Amino acid sequence: MGSGKGQTRRARTSTPAPQPLPVAGELKQKWAEFISDSELQMVSLYQYYLRKSSRKILYVDYERVVSELFQDAVAVGAIVLPSAHSVEDFEFKLDISQAGYTTQHRLMMRLTNRTGTSLQLLSPYYYLDPDVTMESANVVIFLEDMQKSIGCYF
Repeated sequence: MGSGKGQTRRARTSTPAPQPLPVAGELKQKWAEFISDSELQMVSLYQYYLRKSSRKILYVDYERVVSELFQDAVAVGAIVLPSAHSVEDFEFKLDISQAGYTTQHRLMMRLTNRTGTSLQLLSPYYYLDPDVTMESANVVIFLEDMQKSIGCYF
């Protein structure tokens, strides 16, 4: 026995190494380049993505702004997606639930082809309020949260 004769060899399999997440500084730099090159420093998110600067933002407006912000961030390389996915694979929805007298609003990110896997993102009411400009640190923090969520779960 001890020599291993007659035993079958086990196939060695290797799992692909996970893609490294961009360093926070890289995300911030790429987003800043996009904002500067497009001269969007003082433009609000809602003016840019919705063509309106109303204080009254609807739930669907938040979803649309987050979706288009995500698409731009991926297009300029600020957010990197796993090679198996594209921007069309992701969906953003506000989940509104009632618990007694309390209403909860949670922004959820999920893959369109996968049911049951949703991740809660940062609050768009705080980070992406109507006064936030494209160059705001709040936008960068929101994008970093998206990137981290994608890297951890998808």
